[in-house]
Amino acid sequence: MKKTIVYIDAFNLYYGLLKGTANKWLDPVAFSKTLLADDHEIVGVKYFTSQIKPEPDDPDASLRQMVYLNALSTLSEVSVIKGFYKRRVVDLPLANEPCRTCKRIAAVVITEEKRSDVNLAVELVKDASASAADCYVVISGDSDLAAAVQYVRYTARRPVLVYNPQSHVCVELKRFASYYRNIARDVPARCQLPIEVKDGIRTIHCPEVWRCDKQAPKTERLRCPKTPVADQIRLELALASLFMESSCEDEYILELLRQRELLRDGTLTAEGKSAALRVMRKYGILTRLASVGHGQPKKTSDGQAPLVD
Repeated sequence: MKKTIVYIDAFNLYYGLLKGTANKWLDPVAFSKTLLADDHEIVGVKYFTSQIKPEPDDPDASLRQMVYLNALSTLSEVSVIKGFYKRRVVDLPLANEPCRTCKRIAAVVITEEKRSDVNLAVELVKDASASAADCYVVISGDSDLAAAVQYVRYTARRPVLVYNPQSHVCVELKRFASYYRNIARDVPARCQLPIEVKDGIRTIHCPEVWRCDKQAPKTERLRCPKTPVADQIRLELALASLFMESSCEDEYILELLRQRELLRDGTLTAEGKSAALRVMRKYGILTRLASVGHGQPKKTSDGQAPLVD
C-alpha cells in the first residue's frame, strides 16, 4: 500500500464543483478515496480554507462554514489549515459604458482569499522533503501551485498526482504532475457526510439549506419534491444500482436522474419510469412495496406495475 497525503484547496474545490449544488456537506476522506486506486492508504488529508465573513445578502454563510469545519474535526485523518479573507474597496470603470468620454467609475468591494495557496505549497514541499508519505495528491486547479508540484516530482523525486476540480485544463499543473485528471462533476454527490455527525459531545447537523441548496440559482437547484413524489423517489432508490454499487442520499439520485433527463419538474419521465421498473423488478422492490403496506401493485395496459398508484 502507498502511504498517501492529500492536499485540498477548499476555495478552488468549492467554486469548481460544489457551488450551486447540494453537495457541500462533503466528506473529504471519502472524496479522496473515490479518486484514488485501491493501493493508496490515505494517512492524512490537509484541508486548506479561510473563515469567510458574513455578507449582507447571506449573513449565515460563515455560520454554515463553521458547522462544516466542526464536522470535519470528527474525521481523524483531516486537519484544517486556515488562511484569511481580505476585503477591500477598489475603483473600477463601468463595463459596457455607452459614453466613451464619460469614463464613469464605481467603487467595488473585492474579497480575496489569502495565504491558502501558500500554505498548501509549503505543506506539500515540507512533507515531500521529509518523506512523510510515498505519494502526494493535490486537489486544485490553481496554477500558482505548479512550482511546488514541480519540486516534489523532480527535486524530491516523489510521485505527485493532481486532480483538478475546475472544468478547464490547467496546463501548468498537467505539465509537472506525475498524473493529472479533471474531476467528474458527479463525484462529490457520492461522497457526502452523514446528515448527523457526532463528535463525542454533541451532534452536528448538516445545514438545512445545504440539503437542497435553496440559495442556488433556480436553474441550478436540485429539486426536492414533496409527497407523493418524494416517497416515490425514495422507494425507487434501487435506481442507484444503475450507476453505483453503494447506497447514497436522495439528492444524489435526483441529480443522476436529472442529468440523464429521467427527471423533469420533480417527476419521472417515461424513460425514468421504465428504467426504475427494470431495476425494481430485478431486485424485488415491487414485492417489498406490497409487503410494507402499499398493497398489490396495479397492472398497466402493458402488464407492468405503475410506480405510483
